[in-house]
Amino acid sequence: MDHSLVLPSLPVAVTKFLEVSLNESCDLKELANLAGTDPALSAQILRVANSPYFSKGRSVSSLQQASVVLGLKLLQNIALTIGIYDTFSDLSNLPNFSLGAFWYHSLSTATSARRLAERVGFGEPEEAFIAGLLHDIGQLALIKNYPERYQQLFELASSGKSVTGKEKEIWGKNHAQIGAELLKKWRIQPVICDAIWTHHQLPSEIAQSSLLAKIIYLADILSRSMQRSDSVDIKYLEELGKDLLGLAQNDIEELSEKIETDVNELSLILGFTTEKDGGDLFLEIVSGEQDHRLNLKDKARNYSLLVGTLQSLVGAVNERELIETFIKSLILFLDVNCILYLNKRGKHLYGEIALGTKDDAFATKLALPMGQGTIWDKVFETGRPIYSKDFFARSSAKIIERKVLSYLGQSFGIFPIKGGNEFVGAILIGEEDGQKLKEYSEIIGILSNQVGQALKSFSLRKLLRKEQAINEAILKHTKTGFILCKEEGDILFLNPICKTFLNFSNGNKVITRENLWDLLGIDEETKTEIIRASKQGKEHDFIWHNEKDNCEKWIRLLTNPIEINGAKRLLVAVHDISAEKLLEKERLQHEARLKEELGRKTEELRDTHEKLLKLERLSATADFARKVVHEVNNPLGVIKNYLRILKIQYEKGELASEAIDAIDREIDRISSILNQLRDFANGAGGLNNSSKRPGSVENAIMDIERLIRPDLDEKGIKLEVTIESNLPLVKLDEDGIKQLLINMIKNAEEALDGREGIIRVKARKGPYHRVIIEISDTGPGIDVEIKDRIFDPYVSTKGAMNSGLGLSVCYGLVKSVGGEIHVKDTPRGATFEIGLPIS
Repeated sequence: MDHSLVLPSLPVAVTKFLEVSLNESCDLKELANLAGTDPALSAQILRVANSPYFSKGRSVSSLQQASVVLGLKLLQNIALTIGIYDTFSDLSNLPNFSLGAFWYHSLSTATSARRLAERVGFGEPEEAFIAGLLHDIGQLALIKNYPERYQQLFELASSGKSVTGKEKEIWGKNHAQIGAELLKKWRIQPVICDAIWTHHQLPSEIAQSSLLAKIIYLADILSRSMQRSDSVDIKYLEELGKDLLGLAQNDIEELSEKIETDVNELSLILGFTTEKDGGDLFLEIVSGEQDHRLNLKDKARNYSLLVGTLQSLVGAVNERELIETFIKSLILFLDVNCILYLNKRGKHLYGEIALGTKDDAFATKLALPMGQGTIWDKVFETGRPIYSKDFFARSSAKIIERKVLSYLGQSFGIFPIKGGNEFVGAILIGEEDGQKLKEYSEIIGILSNQVGQALKSFSLRKLLRKEQAINEAILKHTKTGFILCKEEGDILFLNPICKTFLNFSNGNKVITRENLWDLLGIDEETKTEIIRASKQGKEHDFIWHNEKDNCEKWIRLLTNPIEINGAKRLLVAVHDISAEKLLEKERLQHEARLKEELGRKTEELRDTHEKLLKLERLSATADFARKVVHEVNNPLGVIKNYLRILKIQYEKGELASEAIDAIDREIDRISSILNQLRDFANGAGGLNNSSKRPGSVENAIMDIERLIRPDLDEKGIKLEVTIESNLPLVKLDEDGIKQLLINMIKNAEEALDGREGIIRVKARKGPYHRVIIEISDTGPGIDVEIKDRIFDPYVSTKGAMNSGLGLSVCYGLVKSVGGEIHVKDTPRGATFEIGLPIS
């Protein structure tokens, strides 16, 4: 038995025609002559060339004229259609084989492939559709050549044996491999041929194949599982989908429902009446199959034409060519004479191309508003085609809809065009009854989907080109240099500013076969650190220094490992920091000069300081003398008052010993003050409470009140004293309290500056184990500029004649026993609050 296999060829004229058309230097006149050698090819070319779209009202009578009208790509498409049609439309009527069921399986695989491609984000879903459509064409090649031998394979299939294994045993290859070789022979795209070649391999082998091959493999199994009564376990399909395409758990079940709907609609369009149940690879012949045989040639023609059309759409290089190819395809399928293509932008549909309308040129001026409940709004809402006759039978046409009807001159069907997840346009096709449009709605839908995807692709490419232009402009004009190189240092790219940074005199110089390490003269240690950081996925920062033509340059380089299309690369950001370094260098030199100057000035200041210290010692002696006078004047004033009292009492004959005792106490106080001033001068920071005896705030206030009230009354100053009863003793002795009170009251009296006023003295038990003494006056208050320094020595509000020592002495007395003294905020005058700790 002869096991050799001869692959069927396309008709000689068609094959020669395709070969010549694929030659870059092909001549349309030569193509016309070749087409004339095949009657079927000639007739089809002339029929299309005389269609309304291409003829533009002129009669096309010669093949040469038709070639010019149609163009090269459409001629190739027509030739391929005729070839497939003639090659496989006259297969023998084999028992157990249904040509209609074969095409049904091919269509279900194609639909499955397209759905899977869309789900996994494959760039060309219609390419997957074409591959699925042609995946079993090798079977037709075998049946055409060996009908009797293949009959035996049908019988093996019905008994459960592997048909593909038997094919390989007989012909050395299975039908998948034979089909791929056939399509290669017919010049079909290699990526489609490769996917068809592998669709019967083991899953482990498919896992290493292209994404399209994985899609076709799963689509074929999914299609057969949907046709068989004992369908493949859904869990197996889910695992397979997850392993090959990364599908989610419910994706297969969800897709199966959509695919089954697609296939049922397609089968109705193509006129197949069949059941799902069938053998391992082939469906049973169904009743009425013979009645459909007469129409199968037309179906095969449409099938082949669809494949060729989709390939033409895939091959379109811009939006205009895509839309024109789309319209040409609709003319081939439908033989219609009125088409309007609308582009959706924002809230309007804009006309792009019209054919057979009252004024085709007016199409570009059309702007149809959306959102008014029109027929095109309903199309986008449902995502399905609508026929004007049916739509307007249910609701009257709006003004804008009537204008469209008038413009087209007939009823129409409107089909949505969807790109990705959004609608991008619509196609209006004129036909009075809409029957042919309904018959071919699925094919129109397939072509519309391909156009939508392609338009989306063009839009994304345009956006990508725009982003590339922006990126190129940024790289060209940025002040940061960039180097892209391989891990081993071979440079792939430098932007212009980088070349300038690295001392290339011409920023446009092309760098070829340069190495980063050699270019920068990087030492082995730095190179090793960069490579180590790169392998760890880390950045590395270093400074490159270079001197050339008496010009110093410092360049900061930041290396960052990246991955581009699976290849590991090193991106180096280059910053020229020469200006910063030069400034730093100049700063250090300036700093050195300043240090030298500072040394000289410091020495001069030291000499001046010694001289000032001598002067300050003399000044301090004078200040201390004033301080002694101030502190001693207070008790001397008290003694003077007592002497005045004694004189009055003496004149009245009422001399009492209390006044003499008071004078004695004040003389003792002078002695105590002198001792305390000595301590202050020795750096004690305040007067010492040397007695450590507790003192009575009440007794001290009463003594001072008796002493100073007559003098204050004489000056017109009112003294108000308020003492809370049963005040506890405090840690400051009574002499200290009196010294404190005299200084504070004296300070208040001086604040009144000879004017009448009020001095208030209050004593009460306060919080925190304290007795609170509050002295206030109705004078002008304390200047905010000295308020925070009021207790500092030599700070005074009384002018140059006052030493400013009184309040600092008070501060020292209070602090010596752990108390507090501060100025309170009051709207008028000054108020001092003293807190003395209870003994």
